[in-house]
Amino acid sequence: MTQHPAVYHVARYGLALAAVGLGFNARLWTSESLGSYFPYLLFYPGIMLAARFGGFGPGAVATFLSAALAAYYYMEPAGSFLVARRSDQVSLPLFVAFGLLISWSSESLRRAERRQRDLAALANAQAQAEQATSQRLAATRDELLVERRRVDDLVRDVPGVVWQAWGDPASPAGQRLDFVSGYAFRLLGYEPDQWPQIPNFWLSIVHPDDRDRAMREAHELYRAGFGGVIEFRWMGRDGREVWVESHVRTIQERGASVGMRGGRAGRDGTQATGARARRSPRAGAGVQSREGRVHRHRFTRASDSDQRRARVDANVARRHPLARSRRAGARGD
Repeated sequence: MTQHPAVYHVARYGLALAAVGLGFNARLWTSESLGSYFPYLLFYPGIMLAARFGGFGPGAVATFLSAALAAYYYMEPAGSFLVARRSDQVSLPLFVAFGLLISWSSESLRRAERRQRDLAALANAQAQAEQATSQRLAATRDELLVERRRVDDLVRDVPGVVWQAWGDPASPAGQRLDFVSGYAFRLLGYEPDQWPQIPNFWLSIVHPDDRDRAMREAHELYRAGFGGVIEFRWMGRDGREVWVESHVRTIQERGASVGMRGGRAGRDGTQATGARARRSPRAGAGVQSREGRVHRHRFTRASDSDQRRARVDANVARRHPLARSRRAGARGD
């Protein structure tokens, strides 16, 4: 509980006066035995008590008050603040000096204890803050794990390879994937954990006839910062050729491309295409013509915001009466 400053100061100096009063009464009680000898002896405990619990100010007050009482009652001439004896003239300043030294030492000790308490309180508050932060981080981590597990379960049911990669696929370091959905194993037979371990793993399993083109088109998408579609053939673990339509979106930070993400899905009838090619030369020619058709690259040059704006404009034009009338007039013309 915080005390009022005025009450606190009154208590400190009141303690000093009470301590000096106790010392003076004790000296009066022993005056018959001690006489005028040892006039300061029983004032020292009062000074130390006042300085220890009150600080330098109350200790100094107790020192000067004790010196005045000792000079008035126990030094010649008695009943006067004049000090006649040479020994008392020397001992009285020494008593005051020792009293002030005791008060200063006690004040230094009080300040050190106060700093120690403040540091302990600060350390305790910091420990509590760190504990609360750790608890929040643990809760956030658990939430992220639950959310990641939910997203993984959701992506696992998507009939396509959902992926995210960082870097330029045409760079010497290659492109490293940090996420591949579990459908990759069902489609190609490669474990999802195998993809992030090897740079450009997705490119290493592309059909040799499509590999250079796929890398070139992916690099063009990465460099231009566009989204687009790349079509190529993947080689499954069992040697199957799987036609893939890869929808790509470039990841940008501060206007620069840093990675790519998207989804790759095997096209319908891809597993049967090779069988049809083996059955008849004409079917094989059809496959070749199809291969020639799919070796194309489509850039999505409009950004997401431009596409949304175009859809909104189209909806407004379709619903607004004035727009409908203008469109009808244009048809009549």
